[in-house]
Amino acid sequence: AKHILYYVNLIGAAHVGIGIDYELNNVISEDEIFETFDATLAENPNFWPPKQYPGGALKCVEPSQIPEIVEILISEGLKACEIEGILGKNFQRVAENIWK
Repeated sequence: AKHILYYVNLIGAAHVGIGIDYELNNVISEDEIFETFDATLAENPNFWPPKQYPGGALKCVEPSQIPEIVEILISEGLKACEIEGILGKNFQRVAENIWK
């Protein structure tokens, strides 16, 4: 939520979206999720430069945490339409404008 709020304050809520690209790949435990994601980072250094992600150190939000994030965004004063945008409507708007 802090990361989302940082960008909302930097560029505006209409330009922020949550990437729902959660990686499971038949993973059973949370530790395995991190190991799998760290392997993905290591295997794709051109996409995720090691200097930006030293030692992995990146944790994806689990889909079950989205309601908690929404509650934090509400408590921080974001409007319902801004939150809806962040959760997908901003991507939809951009796609509709580009993919006419």
